[in-house]
Amino acid sequence: MGAQRHRQVVLHPAGRGRLNLGHFAENDPFEPSADVDALQAALRGAGRPAQFHRYPGTGHWFAEPDRTQAYDGAAATLAWQRTLAFLRRPPNG
Repeated sequence: MGAQRHRQVVLHPAGRGRLNLGHFAENDPFEPSADVDALQAALRGAGRPAQFHRYPGTGHWFAEPDRTQAYDGAAATLAWQRTLAFLRRPPNG
C-alpha cells in the first residue's frame, strides 16, 4: 500500500478572483504532477484563477543556485522573469 498525500487549501475571501502563480519542476517527487494538477483544479474550482508553469527536465530545487546538482539556470531565470512580470500586474489585471 503506497503512501497517500493529503492537502487542504484554505483561501482568504479577499483574494477571490485574483490570479495565483505557481512554478513547478517537471520531475519532483515532493510535488508530483498529479498533485499540481489537483491544486490547480482546486484553486480554479474555488474561483481562484491559477497560472502554473512547469519547467521541462527540471527536478526539485531547480531554482536554487546553491543546489548545484539540481539547479537549472535557464529555468530559474525564466521563473524569475515570470514572477516579476506577475508582480508588476495590477491585482485583477
